[in-house]
Amino acid sequence: MRTWMGVIVVFALSWQLVAAAQDLYVTDRVAVPLYAKPDARSKVVSLTFSGLPVTRLAREGEFIKVKTLAGASGWLKASRLISKPDNDSQSLRADQKRIAVKLEQVQKQLASSIDQQLQMQKPKARSKPNSPSILLLGLSALLLLAIGFISGVAWWDWLQRKRHGGFRV
Repeated sequence: MRTWMGVIVVFALSWQLVAAAQDLYVTDRVAVPLYAKPDARSKVVSLTFSGLPVTRLAREGEFIKVKTLAGASGWLKASRLISKPDNDSQSLRADQKRIAVKLEQVQKQLASSIDQQLQMQKPKARSKPNSPSILLLGLSALLLLAIGFISGVAWWDWLQRKRHGGFRV
């Protein structure tokens, strides 16, 4: 009986040693504090960031003692760790790079389009027309206006004289 109990204890302890050397990854996308003790109110000894691997050293309640690649060790909440790297964050980073490239292309196209529109809107230096058609048209309209005014005055004078027996009033 004691032999079986000893085998179970040895097996359980060996399982803890295998689990203790396991690499884990931070899930959050922000800086995560490493505490001096397994308590969120204890002193923060270092920070680690999302996506960086940490090595598990021990576990106590909801806290896991980890060691970062930089050599800092401290306690993290177990809820901040996952056992595999976050593929979503890798795909999001790839999407972000792709979108940044697309945004840069669109910005260049927009700048080019704005430059073309500004070039089209700039007043072009007008050369004097070869034929005096605009000037001739303006003078003709002025002459017709003067003829119409003089004709109107003459017609009004004729009507007044007709009413008053040939006298101008």
